[in-house]
Amino acid sequence: MELSVPQADATAAAIKKASITTGDNCNLAYSQQGSENGRSLLFVHGWRQTAAQWKKQVSHFAEAGFRVTTYDMRGHGDSEKPTFGYRISRLAADLNDLLRTLQLEDLSMVAHSMGCCVLWAFWDQYPDSHKLVKRLVLVDEPATLVSDPNWPEGKDKERAAIFTPDGEHVFKFYYWRRVRMGYGAEPEDKRQRRRCAAD
Repeated sequence: MELSVPQADATAAAIKKASITTGDNCNLAYSQQGSENGRSLLFVHGWRQTAAQWKKQVSHFAEAGFRVTTYDMRGHGDSEKPTFGYRISRLAADLNDLLRTLQLEDLSMVAHSMGCCVLWAFWDQYPDSHKLVKRLVLVDEPATLVSDPNWPEGKDKERAAIFTPDGEHVFKFYYWRRVRMGYGAEPEDKRQRRRCAAD
C-alpha cells in the first residue's frame, strides 16, 4: 500500500484530497477535513453512492473540531473502477487498507446501507484492527432494497411503518407472529430468502 501526494483544493483549503493504493493495486480516493489534532471520524457510504453523500455531516463535524475522513469505495466516485474485487470481503479489505495506510486510530466509524455490510465484514475479518476503532455507528442497513411486487396494496406502507413511532405495534405484531410460527416458516419469508439467494 502506498500513499499518494495530496492535491490542493483551491475552493476549500482545509480539505485534503488524495488516494491510497490497496493491497490488490486499486486506487481509492479519500478526503480529510477538520483539525489534524481532532478526534477521528470516518464515514462509509452505501451502494451506488459516494463520499459526497456525507457533505453536510463532514462540514458539521469538521467545524466541531473532528478530523473527518471520507472515501469512495472501489467502483464508486473518484476511486478506480477495476473489473475485480467487488465482494463485500474485498471492500472490507480496502477499508482496512485505508485505516492502516492513513494510520487512523481512536476512530468513530459511521456507515450507511451497504457500508454497514462492509463495516461488519471488516469487523469480522480484521480483529487486529479492533484496537483502532472506538465506536461503530450503523445507519439504515436495509433487509431488502425494494418492495415485493407481489405485496398487496398498502403492504409497503405497513412495512415502512415498522420504523416509525406510530408503527411500533406493527413491528411487535410482525415480530411475534414470526416467532410463534417459527422464523422463516411463512411463504413470504421463503420468497424473500429465494430472492436474496438469487442475488
